[in-house]
Formats: sequence, C-alpha cells, structure tokens
Amino acid sequence: MPVLDAAAIINAKLAEGVTVPEVLGELKDFESRELAQAMVSEGRLKVLSPSKDSVDAVRDAASPRLSETDLQVLALGFELKEEIVTDDYSLQASAKRLGLKFRPVIFEGITH
Repeated sequence: MPVLDAAAIINAKLAEGVTVPEVLGELKDFESRELAQAMVSEGRLKVLSPSKDSVDAVRDAASPRLSETDLQVLALGFELKEEIVTDDYSLQASAKRLGLKFRPVIFEGITH
C-alpha cells in the first residue's frame, strides 16, 4: 500500500493507502476530513506511526525543509518499504536519497 501525504488524500482521492496520524491533522476542509474518515472506516486507509528507529534513520537523509509530518511520512515509507505519494518536492528528493520510490499527485515529480 502506498504511503500518502495530505495532498494525495485531498487531490488524488486514491482508492487505498497508509498514512500517519499527523497527515489527518493537516486535513482542514470538511470534504477531505470526511473522505479520509470514510477511507479509514472502510479499511482502505490505514493510519500508522513509524518507529523511532525509522524516524532516526531517515532524519539525516531528509531535507531540512521537511515538516515533522513529512518526516513521519518519509519514515513510514522507509519502514514499510513502500512508495510515497506526494507533490512535495523536498519529500520526493528525500525519498530519492533514501532509495525510496515516490509518485507525484498532480504536479510533475522531481527529475533530478
């Protein structure tokens, strides 16, 4: 299951995935919160927290521009060895440095 950031939930309305609790906290509009809650209730969206070891492992490779939420998303992708779905270029670049796959949501992903 891909690891979703807030943009993936808001814009792509993907069929299924996994995310971190902090992403749910970033969903400010009613429609996005309701969509995420429905996905959780239906078992299409799992909410997990990465281990402290995974967060520590990715912190050095992560861009200093990453928010704590993005760091959690990156660590979960690292821990689960899953693709990260995001439009955040700093998150994409950090994933690339860690050898993780990523997929953009709306915008073209990083090229280098």
